[in-house]
Amino acid sequence: MIKALVLIGGKSKRLGRAKHLIDFHGLPQYKYLCDQLETLGIEYYISCNSDQSNDLMGLPTIEDKYPEIGPKGGILSAFETYPESAWLVLACDLPFVNISNIKFLLDQRNPKNLVTTYRVSPKFLETTFTIYEKETYSLFLESYDQGDYSLQSIMKSSKDINALEPLNLGDLFNVNSPQDLEQARNLIQKRN
Repeated sequence: MIKALVLIGGKSKRLGRAKHLIDFHGLPQYKYLCDQLETLGIEYYISCNSDQSNDLMGLPTIEDKYPEIGPKGGILSAFETYPESAWLVLACDLPFVNISNIKFLLDQRNPKNLVTTYRVSPKFLETTFTIYEKETYSLFLESYDQGDYSLQSIMKSSKDINALEPLNLGDLFNVNSPQDLEQARNLIQKRN
């Protein structure tokens, strides 16, 4: 069983505005991602903080119980809520995620691998457009108990990773700053 988790609970300090509300495709980004997942028939939840949960048009949510530790807290909260599920994680700062690259990730998934993800560079694996199998829950708990809140540490401690070459590396571009936002808007305009 696999469920999807759309991460929106971040503070967006570098960008200076809520990433999940940015309109890249005619909708707030979180809604656009949920629509992509719904089209593929994937049960999804939005990982959010307590202040955001009332503003999400009644969509299913999982409140982040660890809001101070970044995306790892949202994923850990999802595992605590549904420990028998694998999780396809999607961050709201990825404006070029689409049905094709979600489907490719799902099609290449082998549940025997602890993690299925994209290779961004020889030394870097994507952590927030990734499938974490239910067996990684114990790795999340262990690293949390050690005070390690980095998702890259999950990648390093998971010896069994299915690292895929992306269909289009540009689709993994994420928006973290006003400059990134401007670049993303320009690229979207060129694509359209």
